Amino acid sequence: MATLILFYDGNCPLCLREINALAKRDTQGNIQFEDLHQSDFGNRFPDINRFHALQIIHAKLGAEVITGVDVIYHAWRLVGKERWVRPLTWPLINPLAKLGYRIFAKYRHPISRLYAKLTQQSEQCNSCTRETKSDAHLTESDSKHR
Repeated sequence: MATLILFYDGNCPLCLREINALAKRDTQGNIQFEDLHQSDFGNRFPDINRFHALQIIHAKLGAEVITGVDVIYHAWRLVGKERWVRPLTWPLINPLAKLGYRIFAKYRHPISRLYAKLTQQSEQCNSCTRETKSDAHLTESDSKHR
């Protein structure tokens, strides 16, 4: 059984790059990866608010829901790369990392489109653009049912 259930945006090229890097290193099966766009997501994970999880990365560590930099730290720790991410827990670095992640998360779709263009992944980029537009009308209460 996986230690961490990581919820990700499968329509985001940068997100997929990170997920693929983690999955490649997860030789012990410590992480269960769940795409937020699965049709049965809401039924399988009723305690995860899809709207919020599309705004900032979410995971379940045991029974606890964690977000943002904490997800990044635990995911990389579980694949044996804690030394890479340990600074994220340091008192002076942690608040800056959280601020940086919030800024990145807010602009990840434009950043992903740029990344996709630079790496010739235009199909995923177009998917990312459609997702941004199609989810723009969602409200917090709407997303609980998706």
